[in-house]
Amino acid sequence: MHARAALPATVAAATYSGTVQKIVLAYKEDGHLGLAAPLGVLLADAIAASLAPWDADSCALVPIPGHRRPRRGFDALGAIVRHAQKDLLRRGVQARRADLLMRSVDDAPAKTLSRAERQRRLPGAFVARSLAPCGRAAAMAPVIVVDDVMTTGATVTEAVRALRQAGVTVRGIATIAAAEHPAR
Repeated sequence: MHARAALPATVAAATYSGTVQKIVLAYKEDGHLGLAAPLGVLLADAIAASLAPWDADSCALVPIPGHRRPRRGFDALGAIVRHAQKDLLRRGVQARRADLLMRSVDDAPAKTLSRAERQRRLPGAFVARSLAPCGRAAAMAPVIVVDDVMTTGATVTEAVRALRQAGVTVRGIATIAAAEHPAR
């Protein structure tokens, strides 16, 4: 597990390289949908580690919203989150999906942007929705923002900013994998 100091309680189950990178790309880019289950287990590992400081048996998962016009034709993160929820339930953790974020701008996928472009284009990319549809139990549980891969951290930083602006306390960020960057 890797933790990032720039964002509180940020946990990645693996480094985005080698086999993990190949599996994520085979799932997302090549449509090998059967890989959602093992990726869900990795995400569940990161979520469980994020919850450890609270000894929580429930949480609200806030996935990073995909693009409104996904070229893949499926909700890649959504399927992974569903598998993570099943795995967490087997571990005794009730994880509710809380779709609290929506895109305010349907920009180019972050993977196509340079580090500088991500930093420049992401501010204001998300807005938070009302907590009401998520229910009282989800609103009271620790809120964990989830994504598949964290490269620069710009996307999750913007998601946390939007949630905080709406009054949501984010307790952690969990991802399947994070890119390693040399010290700046």
